[in-house]
Amino acid sequence: RVEGEPDPELQLLRIEDLSGKPLALLVNYALHNNANIYNGPGYTADISGALRKHLHKLYGEDTAVLFMPSACGDINWIDLDRLDFCHRNDFYDRVGLSYAGKVAAIDADITSQTGAIRSLTRELVLMDRPYTDYEATVDFTFGPPETQKEIWDHYKADYAAHKDDPLKENHLHLSAFSLGEDFAVVTAPVELFCQYGMEIKAKSPFRHTMFWELTNGHEGYAP
Repeated sequence: RVEGEPDPELQLLRIEDLSGKPLALLVNYALHNNANIYNGPGYTADISGALRKHLHKLYGEDTAVLFMPSACGDINWIDLDRLDFCHRNDFYDRVGLSYAGKVAAIDADITSQTGAIRSLTRELVLMDRPYTDYEATVDFTFGPPETQKEIWDHYKADYAAHKDDPLKENHLHLSAFSLGEDFAVVTAPVELFCQYGMEIKAKSPFRHTMFWELTNGHEGYAP
């Protein structure tokens, strides 16, 4: 099931020294990073690690590579019609390689930005939303329900345990900074849906605006 539009824009901020040597590459794209979850237990750098590996081949290992997910709360790399393809052990590497190729293409046409760095921070207080029966309604959110019993059992138990809890306050720290007159970054400690990230960029007075989610905390989804 598809609703709304994904954000197709991959953005690059290249930081370099006075001689033009790249010091860091900041890559921004609206997609989850966790395509490596089927390779077994353990910690992994996942898609962003593959991105770094391939960019280091082009720029050298002393160039820092940072992947910042844009608003992607309602989109990920899973195609429920092609699960066998998405579960391949090399899938995360293929996604990271595609990022790296796009970064190299963008970098060929990148424009210079100089100017003052400005920043601001705001606190936003929001209440938890109340639980609804939908929390425990089995559907195809995670794939065929018969293969996802463990996930749905968890959701049902969570719903039964907490549906009557009093709602708590959430203190969200929102930050933004600009570089010169043409570039800005907006951040939030939640996973926003794609449409909000695109709206933020469309309404920004800056020529180029990145949105970074899950910064300064993890406060869940904000659909």
